[in-house]
Amino acid sequence: MVRVDAGKLDNLLNLLGELLINQTKIAQLTTNKDNIDFNELSVSADTLNKISKDLEEQILKVRLVETKSTFLQLYPLIREISNQVNKKVQLKLYGKDVELDKAIIERLFTPLSYIIKNCILQGIETPDERTSCRKDEYGLIELASYSDSKNVIIEIRDDGRGLNKNEILRQAREKKILSEEQHLNDEEIFKLVLNPRLYSDDIETIEMCDVANIITNLKGSIEILTEEREGTTYRIRLPQSLTVVNGFAVRIGEDIFVAPLSSVIESYEINKEDIKTIHGTNEVININGEYLPLLRLHEIFNINTNNNENNKANTIIIYGAKMKACLLVDEILGDRQAIIEKLYDHVQVFEGLIGATKLEDGKVAMILDIPALIKMTSKK
Repeated sequence: MVRVDAGKLDNLLNLLGELLINQTKIAQLTTNKDNIDFNELSVSADTLNKISKDLEEQILKVRLVETKSTFLQLYPLIREISNQVNKKVQLKLYGKDVELDKAIIERLFTPLSYIIKNCILQGIETPDERTSCRKDEYGLIELASYSDSKNVIIEIRDDGRGLNKNEILRQAREKKILSEEQHLNDEEIFKLVLNPRLYSDDIETIEMCDVANIITNLKGSIEILTEEREGTTYRIRLPQSLTVVNGFAVRIGEDIFVAPLSSVIESYEINKEDIKTIHGTNEVININGEYLPLLRLHEIFNINTNNNENNKANTIIIYGAKMKACLLVDEILGDRQAIIEKLYDHVQVFEGLIGATKLEDGKVAMILDIPALIKMTSKK
């Protein structure tokens, strides 16, 4: 059961009262159709619009729950696991008042519990090992949440032995995940611990693979930072809400698409003659000295467009999965907030879309899945 703050409910009731008063006023102004005060009616319509937006904002806030409700459930888990393996572990919490959509909160305990279990079993040393390394015999796990301008960040940090890069590479090559010729940077190497083919007989690692799947399904991402003998940090980046998204709208043909604003860097007008082709089929465009892969959305979604004849073209530069790309669009429409609506099971969902939203005129706009679109560039 998720508790709702009484103050949020009070705000909803106050707005409902304002809405009813304003509706009554509009009804009175339009009673006599031959003598309507259009100035008063315009003011009332503006007020109604403002109340509606405030009501929408407050309804969405009701869905937000503090991370504290999930964080506190982890204390018994840590006691149980540390006692089973004869390790001493303490947990410190930071940012318990940061809020997330209840749909995310309800699914957050499992990945957090898997990561913390992995920290205790694989990261934190025994008291004797820690003493010999001049560490406190109590291992420390820090769980913190904080907001940046676009997302909520959750970090799980331990002060254990850290990840062994060479051992991960050895196992990856032994399991044929990597060839001897392949070379990865540190970030790519450490992310191999989330690969389902690594240590397939190890239940803890299988759980870590589930972490990656759950976070991805929550439209989030996970980053692993580690230093041998110093510890490991798991940084999870999540949207605050799965219901509403601050978006950037674009038009392709007659269709409107919305890209999550958190994944949009900037919009840019290009000359089509600057588009280059590499390796036969991959298109790239030079933006401020950086060559970025180019995706033509009208080709991906099979949409007719009339802008092929123009030399100039609009693009938006997007970022996701640690990569940048350019989306070629017909028109830039700008910022807007979108309420994400689930697509019915019988509706065919194309790769690159995560849902839909209704526009002011009643039409439906599709919401772009930016990480999925960027992955398309690497498949070419």
